[in-house]
Amino acid sequence: MFLEEAEWIRRHLGGLALGPDHRVLDIGSSTETFRRLHQPFIDFHIFLPLRRAGVRVVHVDQRLGDGVDVRCDLADPAQEREVAQLEPADAVLCCNLLEHVLDRELVLRRARSLVRPGGVLVLTVPFRYRYHEDPIDTMYRPSPDELVGLFQPPWRPQAADVVEVEAEAVYGRRLTVPERAVNKLLRSAGRSPRFRRRKTRNQVSCVVMVRGETGAEGGA
Repeated sequence: MFLEEAEWIRRHLGGLALGPDHRVLDIGSSTETFRRLHQPFIDFHIFLPLRRAGVRVVHVDQRLGDGVDVRCDLADPAQEREVAQLEPADAVLCCNLLEHVLDRELVLRRARSLVRPGGVLVLTVPFRYRYHEDPIDTMYRPSPDELVGLFQPPWRPQAADVVEVEAEAVYGRRLTVPERAVNKLLRSAGRSPRFRRRKTRNQVSCVVMVRGETGAEGGA
């Protein structure tokens, strides 16, 4: 996840007035170590405000680990029983997951089923980003409109944006050890470094879909 993506999610979750009587389901959560140490902006912008508001957050991942409350793989067709045991929530987060699964329709159908009527599904997928395995990358790079198009009534879009990533240096190509050594030698000789980090321009498609109070689940 990107910093700007986490800030976008925080703004839109903040408009829902979630409190102690509400529940949030975080699908593909990874571990608490990842959320707080590797990418601390995830916890700071998304989950810390929820905890302070008294919201019950349930972290779900395909692998057990610290900070994973429920082990469940929404991409595994054999885990229908495990998915059915998950309690529907007022808000479901499904972030940066659809590009890493082979059966997107299955994952999305299950994610939609976990949203209570009147609740929301927060869905983010890279729009412009490099190939990255985790453990696979299908290179699914939909626009916000394409994500919205995956839903039918009673679902309706509340927000749909392309989030621009400005903190490019954090995600740019790292210099190799030989390149860093050459730069050090050039600096010691009073010359400009030869190798520089190549900045990347990343974008993320982010949508918030609201499930209507009445009617069927409403897939595409």
